[in-house]
Amino acid sequence: MKITKYLSFVSASALLLTAVACGNDEYQPGQSDSADSYNIYFTAGQSGDYAYQIGTKSIEIEFTAQRDDATREVVVPLNVTGNNTTSMEVSPLAFAAGQSSATFTVTIDPDMLEIQKEYEYQISIPAPEYALIYGMNETSVTFTVIREDYQRYATGSYTCDMFTRPVSATLEYSPTLKTYRIAKLWDNSADPIVFEWAGEESEVVTFASGASFATGVDFGEGLIYATPEDGSNFNTETRTFTFDLYYNIPGLGGYLFDPDTFQLN
Repeated sequence: MKITKYLSFVSASALLLTAVACGNDEYQPGQSDSADSYNIYFTAGQSGDYAYQIGTKSIEIEFTAQRDDATREVVVPLNVTGNNTTSMEVSPLAFAAGQSSATFTVTIDPDMLEIQKEYEYQISIPAPEYALIYGMNETSVTFTVIREDYQRYATGSYTCDMFTRPVSATLEYSPTLKTYRIAKLWDNSADPIVFEWAGEESEVVTFASGASFATGVDFGEGLIYATPEDGSNFNTETRTFTFDLYYNIPGLGGYLFDPDTFQLN
């Protein structure tokens, strides 16, 4: 009991000191929006991930910005940040008088990107002169770019209880990562199934620790994920992968269907 009372006393003292310290701080109001702001913003939904195969000679990504008041002519000095901005050129974002929507292009030199390394960039519209600080619209876009060396290894037929019938799928291999993947299996927005495998003489299939793949399928209560369980393998005679996947909605549970199979042609 003595210990409890001592701790309570210390806590009360700490709170008192904190209150005194806070009471000595002068209130600093936040920066306000400018009445003369151009109120320029990005069209919603433009942030994303972009992947390009080796051999791509030029990478160009176009973005669109808008404004509600199209009266004035303006060129927007965009802020560009990222872990390799020297590889990038950004064309001007310019609005002519009377123009409410304008586009600009990001051009990236692929030779300045390391293979299989993800680069993240952000482009933002300066506030408060050109954009609202407290507006409801998006004033920045964030995107990633990766230069991939995945190449087709084989095609085959994929069977899964999520499908009404087997579907055609492509197995790809990255010499840099030494991993295989099956991309866009369930949906165009799905994560690829990525795994390690020593080749057609090996039965062993290995997934990264904690691997889980978003299927892109939403049943209304959340996005379904496929999480590898123990038991995946490759049959060297029939050239068939068996993937033991647990289909689930994180936090809500799911189903362990019959194992998926992928038979190579």
